Amino acid sequence: MTSIDEKIKQALSDEYNDIIAENEKT
Repeated sequence: MTSIDEKIKQALSDEYNDIIAENEKT
C-alpha cells in the first residue's frame, strides 16, 4: 500500500470511530 492509501484509510477509520463514539454517548 502507498503512504497516501494509508493516510486515507487512517482518516476514514478515525472518522468512523468518531461516529461510533458519538452514537454510544446517547
